[in-house]
Amino acid sequence: MSDDIKNLIRSAMEKDADAFETNFDTAVAPKLDAALTAKYDEMFGKPAGEEVAIETEAEAEVDDTSETEEEEEKEDA
Repeated sequence: MSDDIKNLIRSAMEKDADAFETNFDTAVAPKLDAALTAKYDEMFGKPAGEEVAIETEAEAEVDDTSETEEEEEKEDA
């Protein structure tokens, strides 16, 4: 067992919340983040990138506006 995990358990048994938080961040948080990222990638595939996401959002905003204008034109007719 690594020293980080031993320190985490020790701080939990001593009920030292500050030390536990610090040890948790050091020992578990990176592993948890890696596991969550791997599971997300397994379920949904790797993200294509932020540039694509930004373009998609911009396109969605344009599409929403055009649909609203088309609906208004139909109502006016």
